[in-house]
Amino acid sequence: MVLKAFSDEHRKKLSNAHIGTKNQWFGKRGEETPRFGKLAWNKGLKMKDINPNYINSFKGKNHTLEAKLKMSIHGKTLIGNKNPVYNKPKTELIKQKISTALKNRKLSSEHCKNISNGLKGKYIGILSHRFNKPLSIETRKKISISNKNPSIETRQRMSRATKGKNNYYFNKYGSEHPIFGTHLSEESKANMRLKFNTPEEKTKRRLRRLYQIFPKKDTLPERLIQEELTKRNITFAKHVPLIGQPDLFIEPNICIFADGDYVHGNLKLYKYDDITMCGLSVKDKQLKDWEVTLKLTEQNYFVLRFWETDIKKDIKSIGDRIENLIK
Repeated sequence: MVLKAFSDEHRKKLSNAHIGTKNQWFGKRGEETPRFGKLAWNKGLKMKDINPNYINSFKGKNHTLEAKLKMSIHGKTLIGNKNPVYNKPKTELIKQKISTALKNRKLSSEHCKNISNGLKGKYIGILSHRFNKPLSIETRKKISISNKNPSIETRQRMSRATKGKNNYYFNKYGSEHPIFGTHLSEESKANMRLKFNTPEEKTKRRLRRLYQIFPKKDTLPERLIQEELTKRNITFAKHVPLIGQPDLFIEPNICIFADGDYVHGNLKLYKYDDITMCGLSVKDKQLKDWEVTLKLTEQNYFVLRFWETDIKKDIKSIGDRIENLIK
């Protein structure tokens, strides 16, 4: 079989035959077409089955750079309204075909990187085709159901996506962040209050707080006690997750607190009505500390509290007191 190249005139004739009203089947779909419901005569057959002498002229060859550029430019023009399938719903058969084709399909890491790099800066905010378009109730329900109980794989993917450089909004503040300048409605605020003020959420927050260390660096009174205990070869642990998070803990049951004069409100320096850290009065702060001490003693812990001024004045006497309690 000899393959002949069409002339420019012949190509123009073929093109004109398929434009608008000149083509009798133009714009007709489904039952309107003459081949609706009939199988294609060449379905399941390869070119070699139809013509045993067929030779693929492009086999083993690659597109030139010019051809690649032409295809790239042509593909970019078919965006939005210019795309022939824009805003046209897919049939159930096509959806099933796409679903079966994509099932159990694993993309390589290079492919994923290429997709990620290609989408950077696109489809965000005003550039998104969904910008300022409200979601339907059905779509909202689907999203709500899928987000309630995500699988372990989905959770792992979400975790990876929010780590460092992989997250697009990581370290973006102010006008760079997508929700900058937006305000929550009163309904959203009320829902958030109801959600986060339940007894379950409060207990969760309290448990999480036990494992958070504030401030991150040890204070001077804490360091002084630590140095004194290391000199006496007394082993201790720092910021153990117990009620009140003791600054130092000595096994089996000794809790040591190095209270700052301003933060905890030393009555030798401040009055009951004076305001301390976090806007609390000295009276309120001392009541909180007293509650922590009471709860720990109820759980059979020995609680030792030392003021900052006492630690700075005479650290040796404090060390002796701790050592005597251990013995």
